[in-house]
Amino acid sequence: MIESKCWTSILVTSKKIKLKEDPNSKDLVLPIPTELLNQMGWDIGDDLVWTDNFDGSFSLTKEVDKSNKKAYNKHNDDSN
Repeated sequence: MIESKCWTSILVTSKKIKLKEDPNSKDLVLPIPTELLNQMGWDIGDDLVWTDNFDGSFSLTKEVDKSNKKAYNKHNDDSN
């Protein structure tokens, strides 16, 4: 029997971005530069997961559709 393994490449990027305050709602906003969106493979409208690393840092990752284990984006949407 041949054992198969699935490998996933991981892109690690560290970048400091200052939060901004929305003048209307007073909510804090994390403005993600287009360059970083492109580098991470994220699109406007993607759901991101904010994770506390418990070392004073946080991570942002694209939410993965757990039903089929692949990241959702408009290019792999089979609902149409």
